[in-house]
Amino acid sequence: MVHAKRALWVTLVLAGLATIITSHATEYLIGTDDVFRSLQTRGYCEIGNHHFLKDDYNELYRTFDQFIDLMSNDRDFAIKIHTIEKDFLSIDTQKKRYCSAPPSYRDPREHETKRFNKIYFQFIKEHYNLLCDTETYTYDPSVESFLKNMEKLDAMARELFSEIIDRLEESRPGIKALAYGKYQELTVISKIVRYEKSEGWGTTPHRDKSCISLIWDSNDDDDDSLLLCEDTQNPSFKKLKKPIRFFSQAEDVTSTILIPGAACSKAGIDLNPTIHGVAPIKKEYRHAVISFLLIPDIDMSEITSDFIEPSEENVVKVTPKEFDMFFPSAKIVVRHPLDAEKILLVQRNAYYEPAGGKLEIDFSTRTAENLEQCAIREAREELGLMVSIEQYIGSYYFFWSIDPNKFSSCAVFVGEIVAQDPAFITNADSSELRIDPVWVSVNDILDKKVRVDPLYIGLEDLLIDYCRQVKG
Repeated sequence: MVHAKRALWVTLVLAGLATIITSHATEYLIGTDDVFRSLQTRGYCEIGNHHFLKDDYNELYRTFDQFIDLMSNDRDFAIKIHTIEKDFLSIDTQKKRYCSAPPSYRDPREHETKRFNKIYFQFIKEHYNLLCDTETYTYDPSVESFLKNMEKLDAMARELFSEIIDRLEESRPGIKALAYGKYQELTVISKIVRYEKSEGWGTTPHRDKSCISLIWDSNDDDDDSLLLCEDTQNPSFKKLKKPIRFFSQAEDVTSTILIPGAACSKAGIDLNPTIHGVAPIKKEYRHAVISFLLIPDIDMSEITSDFIEPSEENVVKVTPKEFDMFFPSAKIVVRHPLDAEKILLVQRNAYYEPAGGKLEIDFSTRTAENLEQCAIREAREELGLMVSIEQYIGSYYFFWSIDPNKFSSCAVFVGEIVAQDPAFITNADSSELRIDPVWVSVNDILDKKVRVDPLYIGLEDLLIDYCRQVKG
């Protein structure tokens, strides 16, 4: 094992791919000699892990699946688990220390909405100690196996977080005192997640509320689901990409990604949180494990994990005004994330068209959004989707049926889904004309089975030309 580790280290250094610092105490391989600078300039740092290998993770995922089955099928056991969670959260000191983060099991599908496609368990050491003192721990052999595996991973997280904090202290004195607070041990939450196959994001791009986070592993075939934005100064959905990994292909080491969370800047540490998300899940199940180092007792109520594309935040919200009876507008054809031959349109009355509307313009301040911003905003307002523009496919025009002296010219774009608003409600504004989002086959458009308003001069031809492009 030692020879294999040294061979990997030498290979990477000679290739100029990374500078590897080995710790003889923990035998982690940290891919830089300046962790703080790596987090500040790249948004992440890769760590090679010899303690928990693929077989260890697969065993953890297997026992978690058994735990899920037990929670789903044994009501008495589920009640016991949730009762112990309530007992833990009733301890004010623990609730404050962990910033009210809930321990234990969550299946959002049972309590909230079908839009959620993941089940997770959050392991907290003190909560685990409560479980061990009850009959719940020995209720079923699978429970003990799963919790022991999580305890092993959590202990590894505490060890590695301790080493990382020591490294960060060298660059930013005082960060160690913040991380420990008044406690002798670090405040850590370790989370295991099982995602189900989905068309939308597995996890919408966001920032963690932690101080720092360790994204341990997933059972992705090619490490292709985790996406993050290296530019922490000016993050954007368009900049999301897979992190570069050097350790994921080695047999005796697994790849772990370290990222900063929002609590750093909240506590005055000059580290911006890294925006990251999980791409749509292509397989039946995807498992992943993450550990979070919290700053204990911090008020997290003012920290938001949501990330909104900056270009949308900067759009001036104004009431459109007439100008020579001409109204510019923009619409967007949204591609299906998994089926290239489907696009998302909206049905208004008997006709279909892309989502969209008029530009928002304020003549008093001479400010306006551009056509691309208009299309992005309308997709969010009408569909509850955050999209990125891929291409412009043309324009069409129409005279208003309610006032033939008014005229609009409309730019049409094609875009892809980058996030979904879980709180979105279709047709929430009753003052607007009702719309119904519909996934439409390109073949139906080519066969003219999809009705387009004949008053929209040129729209049907645009859609047909685009569908021909899709068909090749």
